[in-house]
Amino acid sequence: LGAGAFGTVYAAISDNGDTVAVKHIDKVLMRKKKKESDVNHELGIQVWLSQTNKERAQYEGTLELSPSLSLSLCLSFHTHTHTHTGAHTNISSLIEIFEEPHSMNIVVEIAENGSFFDLCKNRFANGSPFNEEESRHYFRQILSGVNFCHKKGISHRDLKPENLLLGGPLGNTIKICDFGLANWVRVLCLSIYLSSHIRSPQPNSGKRK
Repeated sequence: LGAGAFGTVYAAISDNGDTVAVKHIDKVLMRKKKKESDVNHELGIQVWLSQTNKERAQYEGTLELSPSLSLSLCLSFHTHTHTHTGAHTNISSLIEIFEEPHSMNIVVEIAENGSFFDLCKNRFANGSPFNEEESRHYFRQILSGVNFCHKKGISHRDLKPENLLLGGPLGNTIKICDFGLANWVRVLCLSIYLSSHIRSPQPNSGKRK
C-alpha cells in the first residue's frame, strides 16, 4: 500500500477474515536512524486514543511525562487484550502490535479508498469540486475527530489532506491518521508547530502580535 523511511505498509487478512493494514517496520534500520523513541511516542498516542475512558483513568495525572507514558502505553498494549471500544469513528484505529526479532508490525484498520488528498485532487482535475453538502459531510467528520483528540489531551499538529484517509462501509468516512508529530497537551500549548510544507519561509518567533 505504501512505504516510508524504514517501513512498508501491506494489506493483510486478519484471523476473523477482515482486511487490515499492516505497517512492517525494520527495527535495525529504525534504530540506525535513531527513531525508536519517535515510533514509541507515536504508538503510545495511538494506543491512548484507542483505549476506553476506564483504561485511560489509570494514567490520570501523568500526561506531562509524555515519553515515559508513551512507552508505558506501548508495553501495556503488547501485554493486554483490547476491544477498542474507546476508538473514535474518525480516527484510524490501532488493532494490534506484534514484534519479531528484527521487525515490528503495527496492525490498523484499512482505509480502502485511499487518502482524502487524492480524492480532492481528482475531483478538481475533473472539474467537479465538492458542493456545499459534500464539504459539510467531510468537514464535520474532521472536526469530530479533532475534537475527540483534544478532549483526550492530544494535539495532532500535522492535519492536512494527506493525513486523512477514507474508509468505512461506504468508503466515505474520514479517518485521521499519522500521529508522528502529535503531542500531549494539558491546559496550554506553549510551542507552535507548522508542517514544513505549509510553513512560511520567514522565521517565526512563536509570539502573537
